Amino acid sequence: MLKRILTALVIAPAAIVMMALGGVPLLVIILLTSFLTAQEIYVMLAQNGYSPNTFVGYLLISGIIFSAFAHETRPLWDTLGMKALVVVVLGGAVVEIVHKKVWFSHNSWLATLRVAVFVGVTFSFYIVLRSGTHGLRNVLFCTLMTWLADIGALVGGRYFGNHPLSEISPKKTVEGSAASILTCIVFSFVLIWLLGLTWHYVFLGVIISIVGQIGDLHESLTKRAFKVKDSSSLLPGHGGIYDRGDSAMFTLPVSYYLLN
Repeated sequence: MLKRILTALVIAPAAIVMMALGGVPLLVIILLTSFLTAQEIYVMLAQNGYSPNTFVGYLLISGIIFSAFAHETRPLWDTLGMKALVVVVLGGAVVEIVHKKVWFSHNSWLATLRVAVFVGVTFSFYIVLRSGTHGLRNVLFCTLMTWLADIGALVGGRYFGNHPLSEISPKKTVEGSAASILTCIVFSFVLIWLLGLTWHYVFLGVIISIVGQIGDLHESLTKRAFKVKDSSSLLPGHGGIYDRGDSAMFTLPVSYYLLN
């Protein structure tokens, strides 16, 4: 637990600074985060008989992230096509959770593309959300709510958890899930006051908690399919970048479209 706290104390302020700066600094950190997340999944694929073409994957991720950053192509994120893609990506993950099975094509090229699209599209919403109206306040609210939802679930599950939430991840409990939602409700009011937002953000906070838990479950399902405990050991006490970013990969796209 001490390692987990110390790592968070280093990462959280740095992430907030990058979001506050926006622009190129945020672009760089999102590219780095996306590459590391994809690399962790590609390693899991390679350990299970695949031969992912990481260069092509990184190239596609870069194209998606840079398109979200460029003024000329950013409006694509508000098109029906992009909304449909997000529904397919996140909806497909929900279907996999329901069926308790991750469906990766046996073709390494298709598996490579799936990872690149999943990672690139979901992380790109950090940039488009930050670039929109009230961008800084919105991205701070959504990010902090995602973190607080995870903390609430962890603490609630550790001290009160008795009923498993899903066999996908036995450590997750119904009590932890409820604690996550309650934490988001309480701290929504705090952030509304600090950031000068409207009371409607309380509802967004609840949705972020629920959607974040779905993202967490999907990441657990993926690790279970590849028979690993953590996506990597890069972050002491946390695991890998994918272990930490799994919830945000779901909450950011949903938050963006709800806010816009």
